[in-house]
Amino acid sequence: MKPLSHHLADVGDASRNGTLSSQHTADKIKMHIDTSSCTFTDDSMYRLLIQSVTDYAIYMLSLDGVVSNWNPGAERAKGYRSEEIVGRHFSVFYTEEDRKRGLPQHMIDCALRDGRVEGEGWRVRKDGTRLWAHVTLQSVHDSNGRTVGIAKITRDMTEKRERDRRALEQERNFRVLVQGVTDYAIYMLSPEGIVSNWNAGAQRAKGYLAEEIVGQHFSRFYRPEDQRRGLPQRALATALELGKFEGEGWRVRKDGTKFWAHVVIDAIRDESGALIGFAKITRDVTEKKRIEDQVSHLAHHDPLTTLLNRNSFRNVAERALNRGKHCALLYLDLDRFKPVNDSMGHLVGDKVLKIVAERILAELNGAGAAGRLGGDEFAILLTDVAGIAAANAVSERLIRRISQPIEIDERTVSVGVSIGIAQTDAEGCATEMLLRNADLALYSAKKEKPGSFRWYESGMESELVQRRELESDLRQALLRNEFALHYQPVVDTTSNRLTGYEALLRWNHPTRGSVSPADFIPFAEQHGLMIEIGDWVLRTACEEASRWADELTVSVNLSPTQFCWPNLVPRITGLLESSGLPANRLELEITETAMMNDVANAKSVLEDLRALGILVAMDDFGTGYSSLSFLRTLPFTRIKIDRSFVQDLGRTKESLAIVRAVTGLCSSLGVATTAEGVETEEQRRILKREGCQQLQGYLLGRPALLPPAKDAARVMPMELESSMQLELVH
Repeated sequence: MKPLSHHLADVGDASRNGTLSSQHTADKIKMHIDTSSCTFTDDSMYRLLIQSVTDYAIYMLSLDGVVSNWNPGAERAKGYRSEEIVGRHFSVFYTEEDRKRGLPQHMIDCALRDGRVEGEGWRVRKDGTRLWAHVTLQSVHDSNGRTVGIAKITRDMTEKRERDRRALEQERNFRVLVQGVTDYAIYMLSPEGIVSNWNAGAQRAKGYLAEEIVGQHFSRFYRPEDQRRGLPQRALATALELGKFEGEGWRVRKDGTKFWAHVVIDAIRDESGALIGFAKITRDVTEKKRIEDQVSHLAHHDPLTTLLNRNSFRNVAERALNRGKHCALLYLDLDRFKPVNDSMGHLVGDKVLKIVAERILAELNGAGAAGRLGGDEFAILLTDVAGIAAANAVSERLIRRISQPIEIDERTVSVGVSIGIAQTDAEGCATEMLLRNADLALYSAKKEKPGSFRWYESGMESELVQRRELESDLRQALLRNEFALHYQPVVDTTSNRLTGYEALLRWNHPTRGSVSPADFIPFAEQHGLMIEIGDWVLRTACEEASRWADELTVSVNLSPTQFCWPNLVPRITGLLESSGLPANRLELEITETAMMNDVANAKSVLEDLRALGILVAMDDFGTGYSSLSFLRTLPFTRIKIDRSFVQDLGRTKESLAIVRAVTGLCSSLGVATTAEGVETEEQRRILKREGCQQLQGYLLGRPALLPPAKDAARVMPMELESSMQLELVH
């Protein structure tokens, strides 16, 4: 038999190691006392008891509850020294309310009757403070089986109780938090993908009550085709391998409706690293996707007709040609459209263009790609066309259908269409050449017989003579000082204060008269003249703006050729230095098409310009490529909303939705917005409400020459003054 000293040594070791329980201590002592002939008051045993345990209060009570001895653990726990407590009744450790309830005597009675009693409760130290104690009372017997006393073991559990309370409170708070979230579906999955719990957000997003879905496999939220493709299992496998899965896709509610979901699945492991399940968070982002799809659609389609825009049509044609497709390109231009647009207004003109686009799509019936190239010009690409006869048949049907009368607002409108056709030869053809040839054929058709179609013929190159004359005139225009800059005011939406001007190029030819920029700028771009012309515009704008009030900025359009010019940044730096115009008063407007061919280079150039302090704006947003990645990666300070989106504000819900989407997107990215083409007070009011910061258009002022003197530059143009009574910033 192991002597008591050994048992008590074991007790001391366990106490110091933190592995001791009150029951363990009581069992050790009782095992020895019940099987030995010594009494509990032996000096040797008492000394061992005193020295063994300091974290536990271990002492003897007489049969009537009087403290017989006292160990260091008891002094530490209760605050009494041995001479202060031995001989006193142990009820002194109980709270007054417990004494009134007779709890001390009840504990003794239970220990004597049952041999042992155990419990937890508040106890009182000598200084009156309380501790939460785990208590064991064990009856002690001598070798004859006679009860000689009660061993009492107490451990201070106050800190553990507080830890447990905090853990429970934290668990409750987390549970309340998860259950209280309604915008996110948050729930657990077993390692096999079985739903383990369900929060209010999950019920709201997916329509299931907890009792309907807990215990079901989470794959039921996926579409049947996604289930067949194994998407649920792949999501869990990814989370298991990488620790996390994140993605978006369609999910299915209880009622069968679908929503676009952003999903995050995290693998959850215990302290040993074993998988215990997955945490799954789902958010309904259908509205966000709708806006993104709307902006994405805007990037590739003409906003008025929903046909492909010029750039997207060119890309479609290029892909078809690269695949070796035999293609025919039809270039369409409406006849008699300008008189309709001028006499009946742009609103009627736009409705005519929409109906024409609908008729084109109906006639093609999916057999080709259609795009609006600009104004009243359209293009159709027929791939794998079965010879000239097939293209002729399509052209004839288009002419007949488009020429049918159009009823608009109880008025009958009649337009026609002329078509130029070009096709790829046996050696193929570049996209630009195909467009050029079809354009030449169109010019011939319109000249000879409007409302007809013509195929491209090599003899049509003679038409280029006129274009060469235009090229020669353009080259001479700079030498003859035929160019001039007109300035259109840009106004702060909220304060109605003038913030600057946009410089607009004008050409006054001695025989051609005033030539529209739409007629000569694309031609100059095509023939490599825009570097020289653009340089003149930049130099003149900087010199004239340097004489304005210090607060006014000048916006200058950069052509795609200029933007790609290797010496652009050094040249602009030199112009700013020579003119004395501060960099932060110059804003460069750049179209999307100028950047899309080499985004990396575009980013480098824009960053160099921004490093100088120059402002950069994306011009005609939405009419070209409009990649959302441009807004995210390129350092624009402003987005210019194209006039095509502004003109229908107040008349169509679609225009308002587009403007709202663009302003909201720019606001979230911290990019300012300017709306072009503001012509009515209602448009101004709507744009102000939607958070557009600056406005530009005829309502606010027409382009005009500005006086050269510095003081005169502070005076607003007459149109602006009379229409809005705006105040210049001094």
